[in-house]
Amino acid sequence: MRYLFLRLLLGYFLFFQISFVVTAQKDLVAERVINQIDSTFVSNFKSFSNRKVSAKPTEFISFLSSTDVTPNTLFSDKEYLLAKQKQLRSDIGLSFNSSYLGNKGTGVFNLEDNLIMKSRFQTGLELDLLQGGLLENRSKAKALSYQMKFSSQLQTTLGNKDAYLKRFNLIIQIFNKQKLALLQKRNQLVGMLMQNEQHLFNKRLLKKEDILETQQRNAQVKALMHIYEPYNTLSSYQVDSSIYATEINAFDINQELLLSRLQGKISDSLKYFLEREAEISSRWINDIRLSAFSRYNYYDMTASADRSFYSYGVNLGIPIPLGRNKDLKVRKLELTKQIEDVERQKQFYSEELLNELYEFRYKLQQYITFEYKKQTFDEQLRLEDVKRSLSSKYYSPLKALKLVDDLYAIEMELLELKQNMYLKLIRIQEKVPSMSMQELVTPLNLPSMLNDGADIYRSMYVWSSIFQDYDANYLFQYLKYHKMNNVLIAYQREDDFLTKKKLLINLLVNNQQSVEIMIGQNNLLFETDLKRWFGSVFKQYENVTVVGYHLDVEPHALKEWKLNQENKDILLKKYVQLLKQSSELLHAKGLKLTVSIPLHYPTEIVEEIYSL
Repeated sequence: MRYLFLRLLLGYFLFFQISFVVTAQKDLVAERVINQIDSTFVSNFKSFSNRKVSAKPTEFISFLSSTDVTPNTLFSDKEYLLAKQKQLRSDIGLSFNSSYLGNKGTGVFNLEDNLIMKSRFQTGLELDLLQGGLLENRSKAKALSYQMKFSSQLQTTLGNKDAYLKRFNLIIQIFNKQKLALLQKRNQLVGMLMQNEQHLFNKRLLKKEDILETQQRNAQVKALMHIYEPYNTLSSYQVDSSIYATEINAFDINQELLLSRLQGKISDSLKYFLEREAEISSRWINDIRLSAFSRYNYYDMTASADRSFYSYGVNLGIPIPLGRNKDLKVRKLELTKQIEDVERQKQFYSEELLNELYEFRYKLQQYITFEYKKQTFDEQLRLEDVKRSLSSKYYSPLKALKLVDDLYAIEMELLELKQNMYLKLIRIQEKVPSMSMQELVTPLNLPSMLNDGADIYRSMYVWSSIFQDYDANYLFQYLKYHKMNNVLIAYQREDDFLTKKKLLINLLVNNQQSVEIMIGQNNLLFETDLKRWFGSVFKQYENVTVVGYHLDVEPHALKEWKLNQENKDILLKKYVQLLKQSSELLHAKGLKLTVSIPLHYPTEIVEEIYSL
């Protein structure tokens, strides 16, 4: 019985030990995974705080406007017309002609020359003056000049397709590059999440639906990468890499100015170019044939000696003008139809432009909605960071990291919407080529609720007593949340909170917030060895980075100030002397000096203080 009891006791002991070891191992694995997730959250959160400065839309539009948009073809219509015009002007209608006529058998009587011959050879020059010759070629060349003017102005009226297509592809490539950079971040983040969540799931510390939700994120990222990568790989454009690195801001369109420029009719100059080309091309003289020639003739005679001679002459051909009026009427109808086609196309562009403007407005509304959504997720992310820094039990690294991924996904949507807005811009500009993109664009003024006052410079005093109730992490989160650019931390010679203050300084400096040490001791006015006094202060803060020292010394707070004017003058003189010595000591160490002064000090004293 005793032996059985000992065996049972030993069994329970071993079971307890094994259970303890397994639990400890499970806790160790979970702790390692959670630490890795937490570390990833911290690094990603910092990247949100250190974003690149956004490029103004005007800068990006200047880049688009300066892009070479000449056609990739070997020749353009203008080059062809210029070459054709040059060819016509160089063609004077002169031609060289030769002919040979042989008669088989007996000689044949030539009625034209009244000769009996075996064969005949003729050679000479012929100059066409009217139809197909010198004057008509000059007329055609002149008509081509009006055709070129018409084509050039028509492009200004109806847009440059080549420019539109090049800029369209360029915008897609640039935004795709930025989207791919964002997707690479998401890919690394989600991949790390999947790997670590699998560990937690294997230890029965995570539910299956959490794993599936992360896998869904991963599938979404992979699908998007497969969309954008092939396009940029096959694109032939070479773009400055600095354009890729900077986020491009959104914009609005100057709708009033745009609508005021719309015209339903083509300009009088376009009609004039068409009419002049038609007039020159349909001149009656172009139908008359007139040429001059000179020939050398050689005859191989049948019954007499061979003969040779020169001949000269003029050929004239005038068509009977039976269909002349009908030809002119047809030409006039063709001209009218051509003008109406252009006007119809212009009217179509105006109507299509309103549709493009409507779609742009819709995209802009979506963009504003997602900007609000981004602000919401920014705030949620900030709160997770606050929970983390305060070691709150409500902080979840998994939730925080998925919030980071949600924010990346929202930024993807914003990039997509901005890309569509810029594509709409060049589509609109193509339909009103008389307006530049710079004229079309106007700054986007989002509602004031989106403006968190980031452009306002804020500074705050932090007194020593506050450290009695709050730790450095809490104070840092408070100062960060209220976007304090500059923080002035109170100095004490015997400081019980020095460790807390130094920790706060390091946290602020790492967050790109400047720090000054504030000295609020009026007895400094009577300090005889200021260098030694400041030396002890420097030593106290030698392991932290501050930009300067703030002297909150108030002569007017001393009881001597209220006695008489002579005392005021003496105290002000001592105050200025204190600032002179302090300025020399601080500037020698690369530190700045700032002060607080009341508005009732004499003007000359204030000016002297400013100079220091």
